[in-house]
Amino acid sequence: MTADFTLRQLAYFVAAAETGTTAAAAKRFYMNQSSMSAALSELETSLGVKLFIRRRGKGLELTSSGRDLLPEARRLVREIDEFASWAGSLQSELRGRLVIGCFDTIAPALLPPLLKGFAELHPDVEVDFLEGGQSELQEALLDGRIELSLMYDYGLPASLDRVVIRRPAPNVLVPADHPVAALDETDLLGLADEPFIMISTAPAKQLITAVFQAAGVTPKVRFSSANFDHIRALVQLGMGYSMISQSSGLQPLHWNDKVVAVPVSGPVPHEQLVAVLASRDRLTRRARAFLDHCLRDRA
Repeated sequence: MTADFTLRQLAYFVAAAETGTTAAAAKRFYMNQSSMSAALSELETSLGVKLFIRRRGKGLELTSSGRDLLPEARRLVREIDEFASWAGSLQSELRGRLVIGCFDTIAPALLPPLLKGFAELHPDVEVDFLEGGQSELQEALLDGRIELSLMYDYGLPASLDRVVIRRPAPNVLVPADHPVAALDETDLLGLADEPFIMISTAPAKQLITAVFQAAGVTPKVRFSSANFDHIRALVQLGMGYSMISQSSGLQPLHWNDKVVAVPVSGPVPHEQLVAVLASRDRLTRRARAFLDHCLRDRA
């Protein structure tokens, strides 16, 4: 049976769902709004389902059928883009668009060098990224908004494939003039009486809590924040110490030398950083190349 709709119409559907208006979707394809509206109506007629609820002045809202079909439509559009990229790369390099995800608290340290290195290897691939929490990134993987995500291997469903890219260790974060800053490593018992600044986002908070529990220490939490730059600033001003999981030598490039990360001594829990994939079999060549780059670049 031959489909009565086109792949171009599926691309219009995805764009309209992502932008929320026919006018914004039309801008993506350099067409007028009336042509976009007509194409979406034709697609609904061909499929025999209503994809959008249209409210004057309020844009488009996906119907339940539209929400169900969107992930598969994204997959089909991405695979056609991959097919075109593959055909073009028979005579040239990888090209096209790749969207990845990254857990927000690790993004400042992890993403910039990865993106720079990948751009040097594959200048014709346009990489965009989504930052968010674990649950948001899992949802984005499953509904096709991103192809892979860099995050902690913590609380992930078994249905998601994962590849280990880093094995970071817990470090305490102290001001440069703190006595601990001069040490090669430190235990947590010696810091037990000092104020602690907790990262409040999951799973970072849970991972830090597990490290303290393994050391038999209860931190005296003075402040909590979801913004690690804010936490770093508080540490720099001597308002307390904090904890970060990082690979050796890997910290945000914009940080200065007024805060120091010192490894925690003893047997402490280590959570792996992984590249999470909805399906390894469905990765585009661009995503596979980015995953290979992550593995080559790991510390």
